[in-house]
Amino acid sequence: MQQIKLKQEEPIDLFKLFYQNKKINQKITLKNNLNLKPQTYSLEEFTESLSSKQLNHLLNRVLVGTSKRHFDDVLGFDFKKIIEKIFTPESKFVEPKYDWYYEINKDEMENQWGAKPFVDPGQVWINSVEPNHQPYEKTRSLNCWIYKCILNQDTSIHWKIVYFLHTLVPTNVEQNSYGQKASYYYWKLLFDNAFGSYKDLMLKMSLEPQMMVYLDVWRSHKDSPNENYARELLELYTVGKGPGSGFLESDIYQIARIFTGFRLTRMGEGPHQVVYEDFAHDTGDKKLSSFFNNHTIKGRLGQNYSEEVEDLIDIIFSIDEPSKFLARRIYQFFVNPVISSEIELNIINKLSEDLRANNYNLGKTIKRLISSKHFFDSVFFNSIIKPPLEYLSSIYKELLFDNYFEYVSDHDWESQPNKIKDLETRDFYILDSFRHYLYMTGFEINNPPSVSGWIPYYQAPEFDKFWINTYTVTQRQQFANRIGGKGESNAGIHVYYFDGSTSLRIDYTKYLKSFSDPSNIDSLIDECLKRFILSDVDDITRNRLKNSITNGNSDEHWTEYYNQNKNNYWSLNQRLEHLFHQIFQLIEINIF
Repeated sequence: MQQIKLKQEEPIDLFKLFYQNKKINQKITLKNNLNLKPQTYSLEEFTESLSSKQLNHLLNRVLVGTSKRHFDDVLGFDFKKIIEKIFTPESKFVEPKYDWYYEINKDEMENQWGAKPFVDPGQVWINSVEPNHQPYEKTRSLNCWIYKCILNQDTSIHWKIVYFLHTLVPTNVEQNSYGQKASYYYWKLLFDNAFGSYKDLMLKMSLEPQMMVYLDVWRSHKDSPNENYARELLELYTVGKGPGSGFLESDIYQIARIFTGFRLTRMGEGPHQVVYEDFAHDTGDKKLSSFFNNHTIKGRLGQNYSEEVEDLIDIIFSIDEPSKFLARRIYQFFVNPVISSEIELNIINKLSEDLRANNYNLGKTIKRLISSKHFFDSVFFNSIIKPPLEYLSSIYKELLFDNYFEYVSDHDWESQPNKIKDLETRDFYILDSFRHYLYMTGFEINNPPSVSGWIPYYQAPEFDKFWINTYTVTQRQQFANRIGGKGESNAGIHVYYFDGSTSLRIDYTKYLKSFSDPSNIDSLIDECLKRFILSDVDDITRNRLKNSITNGNSDEHWTEYYNQNKNNYWSLNQRLEHLFHQIFQLIEINIF
């Protein structure tokens, strides 16, 4: 059989692809968000059987990254049963453990820090008394815990709504010995209220310790009311800055007066507690503008002045604009960032009516949108650039966190200390690699670039295209090179542990054992595309993928080669790394 030598291909320039709609050896039309023209503008319920493309679209938009496990989870379900599954809350909410130096024993920790750890490795730390050390490591651990929750999510929209709320009402974990505990309870608040009332959530968020620190509520005094939270409450969380927004600067000042005198406990077990300092609170009445129907909020004393906050939230949500603001943000996150006049009239107005009628219930409103014919309009399929969290989650879920022990090669670990071979320890360091690559591709949870959150979620007209720039594209390419393998000795996910580092290489020979027929080249390519791309590719791209593992030989050559080498890790894995490197370089893996 004659071997055909492939030409050396130029590197794929994703930046040019996204902005010039050009592609090397591939042809794809990137949809312009501004020009999308749906066939339907109704929230009428979708009642058909789901096609594979429709199911792909659904799971892409309701999960934070998909994997084969999620598709298998709804196999054979009709549409109503799939929706019921999706809107079933997560079964559990695990607590973060002390794991940032998991492999270090207590004596080593004492030698390292000069003090014994406040909890033993592997134990829950969020309710303990916290010493003044290890702020960075605790933040690292906290973020890894959040990512683990997301990567291990059920086939439920629960964590997607939590993620949505974090982009809408973000906070920044403080780099000190107290911020990590407060941040945990912030995330618990989002989790516990994901299917509940957004109005109730904003009441709780207004006196949430993490938010109080983030926007300086705890520093506000009657002699100098801090306006940070008052301003963001109106501009970013409830009313917005659209054409229907008519609040005045005087409203911000009056609201800031409400949030004077609140303080927080600092040390001790359990969550921080809100305390009240009468001498620092403005007890006078607060009069709002005509935009809020000239309501006056009566001043209170002591613990009772939290009732002023309750009155404020009632007043804000009694007007129409908050429901329209929230409906727009829900639509932009789950369907499409650009809202035309037709969508505003026929979709946003209906969703806002639902919100007001159901006490701003998030679960019911999102469920109606996701279940609508409008949501399944084909114009929205593969129309948005994946955020870094969605882009990386799908790959990690499929290769690592969906039975990754089965797929991870032990070869690269043979020379490493026994202590990092422990499964729980390895688990943490893989999560830490996920945290690192997310940061490099432009997203860091618990660390928004501003109080407004992340630009792609709110900034017109580019929206999701802000995820792509010369730096982040390069980082996506480098990640694709490493995890794809590219046949290089240093391929794999780079993990850092206490006294060293190593690369964790994917064992694609083990991974292929989960495929239906890996010896058949067409079946292999189809299944790879189904798991990672969730969209069609043209014939040129398909042939390029084939050639990456056949070296230009016939389809039968692959069958013969696979059967001869399926138990030969080094021979087969090198070929497969070339294939997956090509897959992870495709433009299609960056859109959903």
